Amino acid sequence: MSEKIALIFPGQGSQKVGMGLPLCESIPLAKDTFDEADEILGRSISDICFEGPLQELTKTENAQLAIFTNSVAKFRVAQTRGIIPTAVAGHSLGEYSALVAAGVISFSDGLRLVEQRSSLMSIAEKEEPGMMAAILGLDNTEVEEICRTVSIGSGQIAQVANYNCPGQLIVSGSVSGVQDVVKKAKLSGAKRTLPLKVSGAFHSNLMEPARVEFSKRVGDFHFSDPQVGLVVNVTGDWAKTGKQIQQLLVEQITKPVLWESCMQTLYSHGINSFVEVGDSNVLAGLVTRTLNNTTCTNISTFLN
Repeated sequence: MSEKIALIFPGQGSQKVGMGLPLCESIPLAKDTFDEADEILGRSISDICFEGPLQELTKTENAQLAIFTNSVAKFRVAQTRGIIPTAVAGHSLGEYSALVAAGVISFSDGLRLVEQRSSLMSIAEKEEPGMMAAILGLDNTEVEEICRTVSIGSGQIAQVANYNCPGQLIVSGSVSGVQDVVKKAKLSGAKRTLPLKVSGAFHSNLMEPARVEFSKRVGDFHFSDPQVGLVVNVTGDWAKTGKQIQQLLVEQITKPVLWESCMQTLYSHGINSFVEVGDSNVLAGLVTRTLNNTTCTNISTFLN
């Protein structure tokens, strides 16, 4: 492909039972990737991914590993079809798949990092239960102000976790804090609010214990400088060195995903073709609501 394209990788919440199975049944390289993951982990993440049940797949410690493995399997097959990205980016967990695609980490190291991350986040969510919710139809400053009001007024944690696209933000925090934000957002004219199908308050201060522990473990892994352009969540900008990326992965656990900024950065680099590497079209929708004169397709278009 001669045009400038960006591969974008989805995060937690995009999981569904059976994802990756059709590709594994038809392309040995995809099956080999899932087999490799099972061997490294010492358990069958492929069985949970392919067969479920959904309740088991949705658990943080399973969902993150399944989504990561599925995305890398699809990326590996795409490589054999001549798809060479100009740049890559991933949404939250998806950033780890993007790091593999950019040559920053190996698949095996990525899998172990995701295993550590998901385990620590799972522990944190059990110790400090929280929730996340989408707020649609308000601008950034309105939602930020509502979160501040709730946090100051009640002492509950409520933060913007994802800046997804214009008019779509995700808030994260304690259950009562997020519920209060949702109520106030509706009163302020939000078009819609929607609780997310995740089991923790990701990208909020409730994940601080996970961030601290992850910071102690991430140094055990090797990070190379990216071989293609890499835009990261914490800054919404390019990351140039492995050392920088290593630190940003730690920060990402409690800081918001600046996805809208990520897309703007890629677009300003002349990229107007985006390919989502997963089983959903969630990110494709965010791209079209953020940027004009762009195309966004799912990787399956190139793999069939």
